[in-house]
Amino acid sequence: MDSIIKISSEQSGEFSATNNVVRFRIPADGQYDLVDSYIVLNMEATGEVSNAGVVTQVPAGGKSNFRFQHGGTSNVEDNVSFIKRIRITAQKLGIVEEIQDVNLLANMTKLYSTSLTAHDGKNYKNINGRHLEGMSISPFRTFSGPTQGVLTGSTITTTIPTTDKIFGCNIALADLCSIGKLRNAPIDMMGEMTIEVELLLDAWAATQITQIPDLPSNLTSQATGDAQVLELNTFCDQLHNTSGSDQILGTDTGFTLQRLYESGDLNTCPYYVGQPIQFNLPPSQGDGADVVVGAAVNLNTIPSSFSTIAKLEYNPTTKKITIFTTTAIGVTGLENGKFFGATSTAAFATAIKVSIPANQANPVLSIPTAQIVVKRLARPAQVSPQFNILTYETEVVTLSAIQSFRHQTRLPANCIGFLVAVPNTQALISSDTHLRNYRLSVNNIQLTNRPVITGTANTLAGQNRSGLHYSLLEKGFSQMGIPLRNLTEVVGSTTEVTMNYSTGVILIAGTTSITPDMKTLDLELNSVDASISKVIIYKAIVKPISL
Repeated sequence: MDSIIKISSEQSGEFSATNNVVRFRIPADGQYDLVDSYIVLNMEATGEVSNAGVVTQVPAGGKSNFRFQHGGTSNVEDNVSFIKRIRITAQKLGIVEEIQDVNLLANMTKLYSTSLTAHDGKNYKNINGRHLEGMSISPFRTFSGPTQGVLTGSTITTTIPTTDKIFGCNIALADLCSIGKLRNAPIDMMGEMTIEVELLLDAWAATQITQIPDLPSNLTSQATGDAQVLELNTFCDQLHNTSGSDQILGTDTGFTLQRLYESGDLNTCPYYVGQPIQFNLPPSQGDGADVVVGAAVNLNTIPSSFSTIAKLEYNPTTKKITIFTTTAIGVTGLENGKFFGATSTAAFATAIKVSIPANQANPVLSIPTAQIVVKRLARPAQVSPQFNILTYETEVVTLSAIQSFRHQTRLPANCIGFLVAVPNTQALISSDTHLRNYRLSVNNIQLTNRPVITGTANTLAGQNRSGLHYSLLEKGFSQMGIPLRNLTEVVGSTTEVTMNYSTGVILIAGTTSITPDMKTLDLELNSVDASISKVIIYKAIVKPISL
């Protein structure tokens, strides 16, 4: 039977932007299936601060919902984003592979080789991936919503607290290097294998998740001050204020939300135990009258205090959810006898806002340990003593922002193709925001007889991306053995409520052939403005391995 082996890194954590080199050693004791092997970065979110006295912070005992983003972007990040460089060495062979800026290369080739549907289906595995249904949730917390409740009588009750957890960030070797694509890696013949990775750990920051995908039709999202708010069409079972100028909600009988989950699908419920919560109510419109909201109403006129959800109750028959809070939610400024709730559902369209507070003291990313999980084969296969792998040499050109880029570089004799990325200010994707056109030539032979247009509606009015671009992509990917399944050239955004892809990307591909001597690549890029500041050239080379 095959063996699954977990090997700890030679280095001890805490890993950081300065302590960011991690090595694993795979013993030369057999053959390994490296396709099913992966690196695990064990991540925690630490340092979150609660402060009930500041309304934009999480109250004491609250558990915020957050995601980590790199460099302030809203792009959906693949887990390969954490690996900036990978080096594979074998005791008998020396350096087998070394790829710089492998995270950008892997991100881009995965975008082109994976359909959008497949991307969506795998998003839940990524550090900041979105969810198709229900609330987009942090992988660092186990949230306790109505689906975790227990049926008692006619009510499903949820009191399980939301807890912190370690996120195992899995990164497949096959996404990082050609050696990782071997089903029968003869490490027993290659000698002890060392896998060294340099982590990209700077510029990762937590942001509060305030948008909820796939909301019912009676919920909308609006901004009110520093908080994202959810509009509830119905806020029932709260009659007019008869107790004086202040009103206390939540701790005694709870407050009931109805008409939210008429389908009975609790997976779409945006509320969980431990969630910070606040109300913003419009001013009352007169004694004995229901609340009527006009366009000019300031929803911050009568804000409540913050509290956290202590318990959720759901009645499957009435389709009502009742929320209980840990402390009383005080609403001040309501005159005696004024309505702020009504039994008439029609009277409460846009009447009451529920705020999900932003956390000003966001947690930081922590990686205390790292391992590699490898599969050792019980029945080794016969392996040829000579085989080839396709790997990449990386050339990075950094310059002051310019509009036209001309560059000449040498391609190795065993180079069969190349990929060009223009990350500019983006660290993990190649952005098409400003690129107008490009031209390629190898040994003074033009790969096209005219400039390849890349301008879109966002960059050059009236011009669409040229078919030549897709023809070059098809030839280049085929030459390099990369499947081409997606030509949308967009990346997902974590700020989208629905699963929309809006950020444009581009990867330039070209082909050549193995030659006795080195070759010359002439590269010309033109943008609509002075925006070209970084260009990365990945040179695909065929490397023979002799055992």
